[in-house]
Amino acid sequence: MTGWSMSCVHRGCGQLLGKAIRVFAALITLSLVTGPDLRAETFRQESVPIGAGVYPKLHQTIGMQTPGVPDSLFSAVGAASRSTFWQDGIEKRVAFIPDPRWNRLAWATDGDSIRVKGEFGSGADKFSQPGWTAVGPGPGVAVADAANGRVCIYLYEKWSGYYNGYTLRYRGALADTAGFRVPSQVTWDDNGTPQDMGQDDIVWVLDSSSARIAGYHVSYDPGDSWFVMSPYVRIDTRVFGNAAAPSAVVKMRTATAADPATGYCTTELAVYDKAMRRFVVYDIPRSAGHIQNVAGTATFRYVDAPAEVGTITAMSADAWGNLLCVEGGRSRLVKLSRTFELLEFFGSKGRGPIGTSQLWHPVAIQPEQRRLADGRKSLGKNAILTEAWSDSSGVQQIRLGLDVRDLMLWSTPGVAEVQGQFKTTDAATIRVDVLNQYGTRVRTISSNAELVPGLKGLLWDGRKDDGTYAPRCQTYTITNRSII
Repeated sequence: MTGWSMSCVHRGCGQLLGKAIRVFAALITLSLVTGPDLRAETFRQESVPIGAGVYPKLHQTIGMQTPGVPDSLFSAVGAASRSTFWQDGIEKRVAFIPDPRWNRLAWATDGDSIRVKGEFGSGADKFSQPGWTAVGPGPGVAVADAANGRVCIYLYEKWSGYYNGYTLRYRGALADTAGFRVPSQVTWDDNGTPQDMGQDDIVWVLDSSSARIAGYHVSYDPGDSWFVMSPYVRIDTRVFGNAAAPSAVVKMRTATAADPATGYCTTELAVYDKAMRRFVVYDIPRSAGHIQNVAGTATFRYVDAPAEVGTITAMSADAWGNLLCVEGGRSRLVKLSRTFELLEFFGSKGRGPIGTSQLWHPVAIQPEQRRLADGRKSLGKNAILTEAWSDSSGVQQIRLGLDVRDLMLWSTPGVAEVQGQFKTTDAATIRVDVLNQYGTRVRTISSNAELVPGLKGLLWDGRKDDGTYAPRCQTYTITNRSII
């Protein structure tokens, strides 16, 4: 469930009314809201449709140690990521899940079995405590190989000789002691150009133990299926930003672009400092080269975290720029607006099955990275959530919910109706409530069927649910509810 709200004055009061509505409509386009009335139902848990069937958790047996004793796929789960790719005109999904205890990386495609790669070591296809993955073009996969002090890059591609024609292929590793020593988190950023499929992407690496953040240019050459990396910026957060204990990082996104698939990335990088319980927001100009004088080029500002929010251990951003935060200690998720306002909490500590909203020490939540049919990249409506391993959790899919944007209302003087339009980002049944000045619902308007994403029209004829006209010359609030 999600929503927006907007006040209007009932039609029939003359020209002054018409001007008031037109002015307010102009203001709403400049100050878009995600919805202060969001409810917990915005997040919805589902099983992840991976492998030969639907697995509520990726707990698949891959052999037998002794008769009757299954060899579980995971002993622990790190930060998983998910992407889509196109095969024979069909969009398919593939998930990548690190196992930091058994030093390997698992992956699975829709309709395919779960496979693993890696063992303990420091060479190709070897790991030492891999704890985080991020998806880029190709799809490329960046793996934070923590104890080896490097970020490994893989490519998920067609390859003859492998089952189903797809495999993960090692494409090199990034090690840079000047930028990081123990990579704890990694983020793949399209750098504001999702249509170029990886020609100027940035991979961000957070080293919490050393209080460092480093960004690296990454370009993908589809000819030889190789990734080329070079330094972009290195930040010691203790020196620049006074952040002694950075525990999470996210590349900020904006919600004002005309197309969700283009132009959403900003130049801002948000870091959560758990020592000060605040965000440090860095504004780092785009540059094709290496920014060596960070203090003379970039800027930063502080934003206090909402008082109700505990220690944030991981962050990501959804398609509209909202921040999806993990409170690992409290075993819950937090959604903040892109201006760091609290929107909602989801989950409570427990080992309950999927559907109970109980989480067990969540590790990370990352929205699905979609590759559109025309080649551009976008974020999907689903996210993949990973938790510390237990018998009833592990890897889950979360529906991020519907967002409604760009609400506009208008009316004609003397006509007892209000018209409007809005944009939706997800398929859903829409319910619109009209509330009077006392907050009482006087009319409910429903689409009665699932609507596809895009621009939608809105019409309130001025009548209440009982068919009579609502009192005129009063202020009403129009709110949305989505039934996903």
